[in-house]
Amino acid sequence: MVWAAYVSGCPSVPDDFPGLTMWQYLGGDGVTPGISAACDQDMFYGSESELLALANNTGADVAALLRDPAVYAPARTTDVDGDGMADVCARGWAELRCFLARGATFQETTTLGDLSDTNGWTSASLWSTLRMGDINGDHKADVCVRATDGVKCWTFNGTGWDGPIAGPALSDAKGWSHPEYYSTIRLADVNGDGMDDICARAAAGFTCWPSTGNGFGDSFADSSCSDAAGFDQPATYGTIRTGDIDGDGDDDVCARTPTGMDCLVSDGTTFSGHVPGPAWADSVGWDAARYWSTIRLADVNGDGKADLCARGASDLRCHLSTGQAFGNAIIVAALSDAKGWDQPEYYDTPRTGDIDANGSADLCVRSSTGVLCYVWNGTAFDAISGPAWADTQGFAATAVFPTIRLGDANGDRKQDLCVRASSGWQCALATGTGYSDSMALDELTDQAGWDVDRYNGTIQFAGPICRHKPELCNGLDDDCDGQIDEDACADAGTPDSAVDDAGSASQDAGGDAQAADASPHPNYSSMSGDTADGCACRLGAPGHHTAPWGLAAFAGAALVAASRTRRARFIRGPAADGAHYPLTGTTRDTHPTTGA
Repeated sequence: MVWAAYVSGCPSVPDDFPGLTMWQYLGGDGVTPGISAACDQDMFYGSESELLALANNTGADVAALLRDPAVYAPARTTDVDGDGMADVCARGWAELRCFLARGATFQETTTLGDLSDTNGWTSASLWSTLRMGDINGDHKADVCVRATDGVKCWTFNGTGWDGPIAGPALSDAKGWSHPEYYSTIRLADVNGDGMDDICARAAAGFTCWPSTGNGFGDSFADSSCSDAAGFDQPATYGTIRTGDIDGDGDDDVCARTPTGMDCLVSDGTTFSGHVPGPAWADSVGWDAARYWSTIRLADVNGDGKADLCARGASDLRCHLSTGQAFGNAIIVAALSDAKGWDQPEYYDTPRTGDIDANGSADLCVRSSTGVLCYVWNGTAFDAISGPAWADTQGFAATAVFPTIRLGDANGDRKQDLCVRASSGWQCALATGTGYSDSMALDELTDQAGWDVDRYNGTIQFAGPICRHKPELCNGLDDDCDGQIDEDACADAGTPDSAVDDAGSASQDAGGDAQAADASPHPNYSSMSGDTADGCACRLGAPGHHTAPWGLAAFAGAALVAASRTRRARFIRGPAADGAHYPLTGTTRDTHPTTGA
């Protein structure tokens, strides 16, 4: 929309729009170095790479990627204290803050102040690269993120954060501020040693740097994902997924090429071969974001080999891996375009996790009336109803549905469904055949400013990791079968820390297969499209707060760009102060712009 507002100062924005993308603040009388005549001048609210993305026809796809980094680069684990329960972490204005899961509630733990807005983490080229996993193999979640001079990691020692540890030099100076590069940063265990490694796509191809536990070693690479091969477009680089497709313990890499899926197989020291995947080609429409963005790599049948799943025009389907190839399509559910599933508030929500503790990853997706999950019964997928996160309750909002996560919040090995709603973080606890009890945290609320991408886009919740290793006598469930140290301590004796993990790992999948044909809208006729993201400059617009997403809060992200030939300069405003969001009663909202 173009909004005419001949006013002095920053104009207000109509309530239906989240903010300004560009503001022409001088018309025909601006002075720009290097241009002799007077000209227009425009303020763009974002980074230079985001401006370049907007200038071509892939801008909307790039914006969707940046809004939802947990889809293409999900956390490996967020269990920072190693107690077997997934904790929730997120970056606010002042710090990265984690809340420990305690079985029935979340409690606050230590914070990492290095990742504050004042330290420069407002750009999407930085905050959207926040990743969590276990880089030193101690079963406690660590955090890595790209800074302007390269990747930095912090390890959790049980009570606080150690670091930073220098990672690969993926710096702005070397071109890593462009989304086709920084959005491809992944944590994955490509050599199977129990320590997560850093991988990313450069112009020349895909590269991995193995973790040494306290740093990162020599890299190995493959040229298949290069710019020259067409991987400088969101429809290709946006599909990079990691997982173990051949069951050898080393994570592999899959991505969609213009002619279909292709997987790079890691042998721990190099990418030793390729495995072709489904023919999800441009020629049959798979270059559309409503299809390629739904690609998931997860072991849905529990055989230790990651499978490929995605939503096409007619359905959600999976192709099971044999280790050397992928089988024919198995239909999961009829989530078709004709039934309204071509809208981002639905197609952008598939999540994978083991909701019934049977050792295989299940699929969950949000419809207009709530979440549906699909579990493999050995021959087909059964449907299980999830929490009623309906459109009518605000779950279709662009600041809400992208934050849906799966992780084990209470340590029962069943992956729970959690989301950041307008009222804060909430989890529906898995029973194995559905979802019943809830677990809530009165933090990360809209009132406290968490409806802004650079904060809610950093929410991390996943795991804990189960690596399917041989069982050792160490008090851990190494082989992921639901029991600890079984048969491993016969000669060595049972360690004091070994505790039997009660219950069978096998659960009844259950569910109603008829729900597989569900439409996101009952009696679907039409739906409105997704609302554009952006940072608002409201300054008194009725019904809205001003900071932290007003002009003052950009802190270096507002680029003045009169033309591609002009020199870019950045406008820095005063830091937002939180006075816009008084806290009342007993509610505890963590404010992203103050940390209070």
